[in-house]
Amino acid sequence: MDFKLQRYFLFPLLVLLAITLLTHCSPPVYDDQSGFVSIDCGLPENSTYSGNMFPVTYTSDEMFINTGVNARLLPKFISNDIETYLETVRSFPQGKRNCYNLRSSKDKDSKFLIRAFFKYGNYDNKSHVPKFDLHIGTELWDTIQLDNSSHVVTKEIIHVFSTNYTNVCLVNTGNGTPFISALELRRFRNSMYPSEYEISLELKMRYNFVYGTMPLRYSFDAYDRIWEARQLPEWDSVSTRREVDRDIENDFYPPTLAMGTAATPLNSTTWTLSWGPADPNIDYHTYLYFAEIESLLPNQTRKFDVIINSETASWEEYEPEYLTTFVMSDKRKASNFNYTLRQTNNSTLPPLINALEVYAAKRFFKVHTDENDVDAIMDIKRTYDVKKNWQGDPCLPKDYTWEGLRCNYSSSNSTRIIGLDLSSSGLSGDILSSLSNLTALQYLDLSDNDLTGPIPSSLAGFAFLRFLNLTGNKFWGSIPLGLAEKANNETLLLSMDGFVPLIKNQCQSAQCTKKKLSIPVVASVAVLLMLLIVAITIYYFTKRKGDKRVDSFDSRSQRFSYTKIVSMTNNFEKILGRGGFGLVYHGYLDNKEVAVKMLAETGYKEFQIEAELLGRVHHRNLISLVGYCYEGAYMALVYEYMANGTVKEHLNGPKSLTWIERLQVALNGAEGLDYLHNGCTPPIVHRDVKSTNILLDDNFHAKLADFGISRAFSVDESSFVSTAVVGTIGYLDPEYAHLQKLHEKSDVYSFGVVLLELITGQPPVITSKNCHITQWVGNSLTTGDVADVIDPSLDGTYDSELVEKYVRLAISCCSPSSANRPTMHYVSSRLEEYLEAATEATKGIMVYIEDSTTIPYDSKFSNKF
Repeated sequence: MDFKLQRYFLFPLLVLLAITLLTHCSPPVYDDQSGFVSIDCGLPENSTYSGNMFPVTYTSDEMFINTGVNARLLPKFISNDIETYLETVRSFPQGKRNCYNLRSSKDKDSKFLIRAFFKYGNYDNKSHVPKFDLHIGTELWDTIQLDNSSHVVTKEIIHVFSTNYTNVCLVNTGNGTPFISALELRRFRNSMYPSEYEISLELKMRYNFVYGTMPLRYSFDAYDRIWEARQLPEWDSVSTRREVDRDIENDFYPPTLAMGTAATPLNSTTWTLSWGPADPNIDYHTYLYFAEIESLLPNQTRKFDVIINSETASWEEYEPEYLTTFVMSDKRKASNFNYTLRQTNNSTLPPLINALEVYAAKRFFKVHTDENDVDAIMDIKRTYDVKKNWQGDPCLPKDYTWEGLRCNYSSSNSTRIIGLDLSSSGLSGDILSSLSNLTALQYLDLSDNDLTGPIPSSLAGFAFLRFLNLTGNKFWGSIPLGLAEKANNETLLLSMDGFVPLIKNQCQSAQCTKKKLSIPVVASVAVLLMLLIVAITIYYFTKRKGDKRVDSFDSRSQRFSYTKIVSMTNNFEKILGRGGFGLVYHGYLDNKEVAVKMLAETGYKEFQIEAELLGRVHHRNLISLVGYCYEGAYMALVYEYMANGTVKEHLNGPKSLTWIERLQVALNGAEGLDYLHNGCTPPIVHRDVKSTNILLDDNFHAKLADFGISRAFSVDESSFVSTAVVGTIGYLDPEYAHLQKLHEKSDVYSFGVVLLELITGQPPVITSKNCHITQWVGNSLTTGDVADVIDPSLDGTYDSELVEKYVRLAISCCSPSSANRPTMHYVSSRLEEYLEAATEATKGIMVYIEDSTTIPYDSKFSNKF
């Protein structure tokens, strides 16, 4: 809403006040600004003043922001008829986002009026009126666009703080330098203007129906709402000398002076006010204020209907109460608004209205960084005087995440800071204790600063810390035991050099000094030399150990830094799914989509296996490895992106695969496994074949994925005895589960389960039937009721004989005895024949297939695995 502040003439105000004092009983005047924050943006440091038209005390903005440049409007845009706070601005030529931090220990869940003023006044002498965005917290409030250099724009909103702080931010959108003239905060009672917690109310209009042009605000309104005077030629005006709402409170607390005047229709029985256009997609909250301010005679009555947009509201034949405010509220969507007060037939007086407010509902999701994390990082910023453009919420919106921070956005409650890089930031002094309040921290880099003092033991208290770099500082004392233990256990990658150990029990007396001088120099040199040799040896073997964990990767795979992984995934913005040993994220590498699997430290063995295998195994039906990251505790594998997700996702619902597509997927998977078993030396057993580990590209070509528990074995090993059974319930070969003997036929069993999933659309363990899929389908073969198990979504688009052969093949793969299962090469060949026959059938060509598959049905089919 734009207030015409140029109309704030001092002389008319004095005249109005004089008339008020002469014609009315003295209205209450408030003198308590304890709930006010009034900031003159651009005012010199340590300056305060009281407004020249209204007695509001304004202060400099130095305590609320540490960026920006102060400036003053050109003289031609400054006059006595504007408030002082419009004479200066703070502009922000540097940084994309600059924020005022408004905080208090008692602000959480409190309701505030926030008001911002903007007047360009050609302060930069460029005659270019800018356009920019205004944010509250992490979300857009509005876009600021002025008509010209003299134009004043005012934005006002009623907002509930979701934390003990909030930020009002100006965001550069590339259309000129953002600036602000003044910023005001007014604490409201939570009972005022009730609405849903996530709904804020943005002011559209607030009218006081009275003669004149003067707005009304503090000190007549205890909450400093600005009530614009509104009068039209077709209206008459009435007033009272008595005080409205004396000793009476309501939830809106309108100023008595506003309620002491009212508008009525002139020579008419109907009062009307219209406005628009409005956004038809937004809820508008209207508040109509009524109070009878005329002392009516016994034969006089004032009754009227309240009509909004031709619809009679809930108040028919409303009769206002004498000197008592009643507020009617209305919420609706519309493109235009018409408010009508219509005198009823049994009324002797026309309707009246004292004031009106209209607000647009604006939803704020109020997402923010964890409040304890914010307190900690703000303390770090203040204490170390961090010279970075750290403005607003540390993590949100993602485009404005603070430099050097990494955040985890997966929590449903709040975003957490998990990485802090303050390397080469000019820090000095001790390590702050408030760092320990960043309880989700995984990565901390304080290298190449001028930090001193002992290393605090609190650093060992981080439950999730995996990387700590303290090199290039001047610490003294011993390494805290907890940190040393974590480093030795390899749960923490600790980097530290230039460390000067503290000599314990150092004697400072003269007698001790003499004793020290008597110690042979040779002994000192020998001790130092021995310590040096030990240090070099430890460093060498540690380095070799660390290198060994990386050397095994195929040289053709790209190695990425963790920073590159963060950039690639846009700070882990989008989760594609969960792999065997970690989450898989969507990313971009050189404008090409990729999938990034992040693994925990405990998954290093699987990480190494998968990277090694995919680095040297290449087949059109195996997922391709693009590269990897191994940096401290961070491990990642970067794959080609499979646009259509997993096979399991396409077995039900609107994306369900056709019969031919299912055969093609089965053939692709079989060929991939056949290559692992027969095309690799030594052969490779996948060990986790399942429908979620078969991925589909944009052409629905299937590829095997997730090789984290695969195992290669030599050809002379007929089987391998495993010390631990691994795989997924429902797909596990029962023979492998019971005897712990691993071989290629273990994969055949799992693949047979996938084949049954493809034809039935059912999961491996069918809970509704309390049985395993092999039992259910095996029984149908025995009874000749194969059609009963076919996925209904296939809807008869298949040849029954061919489907029965397919089912026989799948069941043969799931024989309880591995000796009775076919090889993957045989399965692949049969599926190729089936696909050819099904494809030709769509052309009206019949293909004869000789079926030599036996059905090794056994009542002992597992219902557990």
